[in-house]
Amino acid sequence: MFLNLLTEEQKSSFLALATKVILADGRIAPEEEATLDLRIAEMGGHVRAPVEEIHGKPNLHVFDSRRARIIALIELYVLVMSDHRYAPQEQEVMAPLIDAWSIGRTEVAVLRRWAEKAAPLSVVGWRIVIADDFPDPDF
Repeated sequence: MFLNLLTEEQKSSFLALATKVILADGRIAPEEEATLDLRIAEMGGHVRAPVEEIHGKPNLHVFDSRRARIIALIELYVLVMSDHRYAPQEQEVMAPLIDAWSIGRTEVAVLRRWAEKAAPLSVVGWRIVIADDFPDPDF
């Protein structure tokens, strides 16, 4: 949704964070996979995540502006909320980002709430566009 506003380096590090967070609970829900695929497409489809950032320490300093940090967080929240559960292991990945970037509790609550509303629409939209799978109009 907002990932086009990031630099190429930020996109790569975002993809590493996104991969890390959806792997955290040991399962990748179909909704998480669809949401991640959509994010990769929005970034141009060419972005690759540095393996060392997926399995090691994330490159947080690349998010060098408040806007870049908020974009990363809101997009990560959409990803983790896409399967309607925010697993404790996913929370363990997110918490250090929030702390490192000094994001306030109220701001986090707003980002999470927005993501809870946006995530299901993102999943349905991807299904419509990619699979020509239209849900019931009352979805």
